[in-house]
Amino acid sequence: MRNLKLKISIAFLVTAGFALKNLLPAQNRRTLDSLYALERKAGSDTTRVNLLNAICQEYLLTEPEVALDYANQAFELANKLQFHRGRAYAYRNIALYHYSHNEYNIALDNHVKALEIFELLGDKKGMLLCYNSRGLIYYKQGYFPLAIKNYLNMLSVLEELGDKAAIASSYTNIAKIYRKDGNYTLALDYLQSSLKLQLELNDKAGLRETYNNIGNIYYEKKNHELALEYYQKALKTGEEIKDPLALAECYNNLGNVYLQLNTLDFALDFQKKALKIQEQQHDNSAAASTYNNLGLVYDRLGKSSEAISSHNHAMEMATKLNNEEIMRDAYGALASIYAKQNNFQKAYQYYLLYSTTKDVILNKENLRGMAEVNAKYETDKKEKEIALLVKENQYKELDAKRQRLISYFLVGGLVIFLLFGILIYISYSQKKAALKELAEKNTIIMKQKEEGEKEKKRSEELLLNILPTETAEELKNYGKAAPRSYKMVTVLFTDFKGFTTIAEKLTPEQLVYELDYCFRKFDEITSRYGIEKIKTIGDAYMCAGGIPIRNRSNPVDVTLAAFEIHDFIESWKREKMAKGQEFWEIRIGLHTGPVVAGIVGSKKFAYDIWGDTVNTASRMESSGEAGKINISGTTYDYISSFFDCTFRGKITAKNKGEIDMYFVDRIKPRLSVNLDGRAPNDDFFKLLSTNLANRMNYKDAGQHIIKLLSEFLPETLTYHNIHHTLGVCSAVERIGKLEGVEPEQIDLLKTAALFHDAGFIKRYDNNEELGVEIAREVLPQYGYSKKQIEVVARLIMATKIPQQPNDLLEQIMCDSDLDYLGRNDFHDIANSLCQELISQGKITSKRQWDEIQIKFLGKHKYFTATSIKRRDEKKQQYLREINERFTAGIYDDEQPAKTDAA
Repeated sequence: MRNLKLKISIAFLVTAGFALKNLLPAQNRRTLDSLYALERKAGSDTTRVNLLNAICQEYLLTEPEVALDYANQAFELANKLQFHRGRAYAYRNIALYHYSHNEYNIALDNHVKALEIFELLGDKKGMLLCYNSRGLIYYKQGYFPLAIKNYLNMLSVLEELGDKAAIASSYTNIAKIYRKDGNYTLALDYLQSSLKLQLELNDKAGLRETYNNIGNIYYEKKNHELALEYYQKALKTGEEIKDPLALAECYNNLGNVYLQLNTLDFALDFQKKALKIQEQQHDNSAAASTYNNLGLVYDRLGKSSEAISSHNHAMEMATKLNNEEIMRDAYGALASIYAKQNNFQKAYQYYLLYSTTKDVILNKENLRGMAEVNAKYETDKKEKEIALLVKENQYKELDAKRQRLISYFLVGGLVIFLLFGILIYISYSQKKAALKELAEKNTIIMKQKEEGEKEKKRSEELLLNILPTETAEELKNYGKAAPRSYKMVTVLFTDFKGFTTIAEKLTPEQLVYELDYCFRKFDEITSRYGIEKIKTIGDAYMCAGGIPIRNRSNPVDVTLAAFEIHDFIESWKREKMAKGQEFWEIRIGLHTGPVVAGIVGSKKFAYDIWGDTVNTASRMESSGEAGKINISGTTYDYISSFFDCTFRGKITAKNKGEIDMYFVDRIKPRLSVNLDGRAPNDDFFKLLSTNLANRMNYKDAGQHIIKLLSEFLPETLTYHNIHHTLGVCSAVERIGKLEGVEPEQIDLLKTAALFHDAGFIKRYDNNEELGVEIAREVLPQYGYSKKQIEVVARLIMATKIPQQPNDLLEQIMCDSDLDYLGRNDFHDIANSLCQELISQGKITSKRQWDEIQIKFLGKHKYFTATSIKRRDEKKQQYLREINERFTAGIYDDEQPAKTDAA
């Protein structure tokens, strides 16, 4: 599958070339010698322009600089002769030269100029060439809507010409763009249209490609049965056309899908067939990718040496080709294989190579993305400049004509002057009448335009009232708006308590008026915080922060909005009570997490969001209490620096297990106006700004290190394993909160806890330094500042025995690392540490272990008030028990002493 992705842009160009092969100028099919001979005989006329353009085409692929010289000669002569068609083909040839040098903006400039002339001349073949090239350039730059627009224009022209083969290829090209953009539904629609035409034309090569493309989409959608069906059809058709590389591609795809279906013998057989062809055809890039695929199959079959050999082949070939994606996949696979063999040194080595290569690829994609944004700006700017330049050239041509007329007039003499004067008078009279008529028509047109603009403005205002601005713009410009995924969105639900009971006492008009009054106020509040209203359902109101414009402040923004909504309802409630009228009380629920957002409907558009985050937010509202703001533990993690909250227990959520809930009580007094906890002050926003600037992504960093520890910690570590790490992480959070530590510092403590035993991946003794190295390597990827990383490093080193903490955070870290010494599970954990030390050759018996424990517990002391109070008494009890056992001297791993008979 990866091989296909690497080739997609080349295949895209080839397919487009097949679609247009019969539309190219005839000169392209002559030999270079014949063209030279004809060019030498031709005069300075339009025939010579065509010949120069044709010679340029012959040189484009082999000697582009020579080709550019011929294109410039053709352009200069065509310009001199006012031969517009020749000038258009010269523009196109110049564009192709710049395209071959990846100078996409210059290429687009010249294609725009060529297209404008072709459209004026009604030259459909030239228009097709320009639409095709512009579509390909926009596709390469990642501007998929613009690429599709050009290919749809191309399709319209092809339908006029009735070229079914070219239409089928255009359908395929459009489908490839939609697939790349993640719109599988439209991609499949266009591929099915292409398939229908190719079956009608019996186009075997086109059928094979289309079957393959459909199979790729089903493979990416994880529908492996349908993928297999279409890959088999592609293979059958490929065998008929006998194209070796096409067959290799089919074998590779079948091998990949059989691997997913766990039919490993078939997977191995097809990958070997693919590799044999690729090596025969010297397709090294495809062969390298296939070696990786073979390695995956061998690994699944339990043949680790063959798997390692295959991935090494892939790695060596990819290094020569400088193909970082194949190298990354090889490194990742080798890390996994060595981890299964408990060769953690090599596993870690390849894991670091995998991580580094992945980051290199990601950085290149980011840089390319930035370049594409800049290119888009330059393209838009150039297109405007070109439009002005065309008008300027038109004026220059008119001026040149006028100058020629003046010259003729001076040479002509008095008689010609008189005749010319008469003609000017007649022309002036006609021009005056024409201008008058034009002015009248312009007046009518301007009125129609004004009406059109008003109607357009009304339509846009209506659209903006229904949809977010960015979504409305996308819908307006491209006719569709693609669904988008968002990693961090805060969803708010409100609901009125006792709504049904009170509603029964109101007239329909009163009910609608009351709801409208409340919801309008909610809209006003959420708009101020940049929160998107999603919908109302009866008396329920739903909105979300962090969409469609992504931001990291949305948990705080939505909580502040929730406060204002709560305070508004409380004020409205007091007014109702004073008048002796019925009133509603409100429940508010919040949760933060990932969602998918998009438009539903075709006649009445609706912007909506989906995902577990929405369901959990709804549960927060329904599980809350009237007059309270109930939030999930996830939202609490984001806002706890700004608000005082009360933990209120757990709730079971579908697909999530138990989740924590908190009531938001108030803004922290020091961060609120007048210290009353209701409105944020300047310090609130300063803290928010600081947090956003230095926001560390603790959750993602935690997932990273937990995965690393799970995969690479030796199984012989019965104590220093993932369970101990998570236990320390839990302890630092609990002790930190009881010691009054700020949330950001607790996150740093938890980070240090997760990394403090990471060094055991590589060595047993003096592992703390290695843990610090891994933290310094990993944490910058997750938004940790240098200052924060140094704090984490200091906390990790504080756990080194003998512990000598210098401040409260280090004390918390030390107490958490040895928290078990005073816990109820002490004996179980102590036994697991004893087993570990024996397996590492550090001790030989349980008696020796008790000797060590007695000395260690006798010297050990807890540092924080929390641990002293909660753990010290139990620790002293365990010390007494161990002393008693040691004195008795009875150990189950020792032979009892023999005694002499009486």
